[in-house]
Amino acid sequence: TLVIITSDHGEEIFEHGESIHQQPYEETSRVPLVFEGPGIPRGLRLPYVAELVDLMPTVLSLLSIPIPDHVQGDDLKPLFFGERPGAQVARVDGIRKDSLTFKSSLIVELEGRRWSYLNRVVREPEAEGGGFRIKDLGELYDLDGDADQRVNLVRKERAVAGRLAEDLLAWYAENDALAQRLGVSEPGTAVISEEEKRRLKGLGYVN
Repeated sequence: TLVIITSDHGEEIFEHGESIHQQPYEETSRVPLVFEGPGIPRGLRLPYVAELVDLMPTVLSLLSIPIPDHVQGDDLKPLFFGERPGAQVARVDGIRKDSLTFKSSLIVELEGRRWSYLNRVVREPEAEGGGFRIKDLGELYDLDGDADQRVNLVRKERAVAGRLAEDLLAWYAENDALAQRLGVSEPGTAVISEEEKRRLKGLGYVN
């Protein structure tokens, strides 16, 4: 049996002026990720950045099931056995279908420092680079020295902020291209079966 303990999000209690979980600061986007099962080393703590989207390819890998080409996320299994990750990055989507635009987030390790970049990304078909743009300068935090994300360094570290803004926009463009390739042109338009609807209703996600 393979057991995984995690959460879809944390909760904010006015650390950054809001409650519930509508802003992707550390208190909301940093969640536990624990693996237990055959062949998984016990007592191992990994300091790397990971995303929940990594769960599917990791589970498939641990169960020796081929990972389909279109599956997003990274297989974390090699990290359990001493391999170091390549690019360490995690992203949180803030675009909503109902025109509300919350902040999106990108956490990345650059040259030994872990940065958190937040901004609002809006869909704009005429915008360069894939139909998305950022709304303003955004926020940039050095997570190693400012884990509570209190000191916004976006004006002081403009080069880092600019690079991460480009990375965030590229991620949106990449996902948009994948959605079109899979036949899902807009968020929420995927067709689901009656059985899937029944299961979602049982979980309280749909009426």
